Amino acid sequence: MAVTATRERQWATRKWYGTLTGGELAEDADFASFARQTAASARSLFGEGDELQAVLKAWRTVGVPAG
Repeated sequence: MAVTATRERQWATRKWYGTLTGGELAEDADFASFARQTAASARSLFGEGDELQAVLKAWRTVGVPAG
């Protein structure tokens, strides 16, 4: 379990950090813009698979459109 949690944390860190430092997120970005960029980052890093779907589901769960 600890290994899985560590891998998930590393995956999330790459995605969020890449979004924040990738140069495409505007300084005045709102949550919807950040959501779209995190989805784009997940797509770029991991393709169209489970990781992207997890990002989209997470944003839907909190009511922020990401797609």
